[in-house]
Amino acid sequence: MTKALLMFFGIVGIAVFASGQTAGAPDVLADHIRMTSPTTFQYRGDVQLKIGNVTVTADEVDSTVQPNGAMDFALRGNVRLSTK
Repeated sequence: MTKALLMFFGIVGIAVFASGQTAGAPDVLADHIRMTSPTTFQYRGDVQLKIGNVTVTADEVDSTVQPNGAMDFALRGNVRLSTK
C-alpha cells in the first residue's frame, strides 16, 4: 500500500483548480486504498481529499490520472466540500 501511495503522489504532480490557482499534489486519507491500475485508485471509507485550502470528504472516491497528468475524481456517498 505504501508503494501505491508513493506512485500515486509521484504521478499526480500538480493539480489545477478551476479558479486558476495551482496547488501541490492532493493529500488523500481513507480507511481502505486500492490501486486497480497504474493510474487508477479506489478510496473507501471516510475519505478525505485535501488540495491547498480545500477539503473534500466522501464515503468513496475513485481517482484516475489522465495522460496529460490531470486528475479526475469520482465522488460518491455523503460528499462535503469545505475551505479554510
